[in-house]
Amino acid sequence: MNVCFICQRMAAGNPTKHRHLRSDPKSYQTEHCVLCSRDFCEAHKSKDESVCEINHQTYYIKHRQIHGIFPSLEARNKQNEQFGFVQQQEMVGDGQSL
Repeated sequence: MNVCFICQRMAAGNPTKHRHLRSDPKSYQTEHCVLCSRDFCEAHKSKDESVCEINHQTYYIKHRQIHGIFPSLEARNKQNEQFGFVQQQEMVGDGQSL
């Protein structure tokens, strides 16, 4: 079971104010951020799909040594294009995806 890393950090930083986050079931319903590779909950989702609300530019600068993190969706897409990753699934004859 994964926990939202933002909820965890808030609860650790100010346990009295954010005590509820440790037991909040929403903190355990997470998605994986495609930019920083960490789990986040609906409350900490940015306007972009599959991206959490942290400042990824700063996170990338401070943690550049971590493999698989990106400062922006544009940077992620550019790298994927360079390595030949297909962004959309290709369809085969009967409409089933590969």
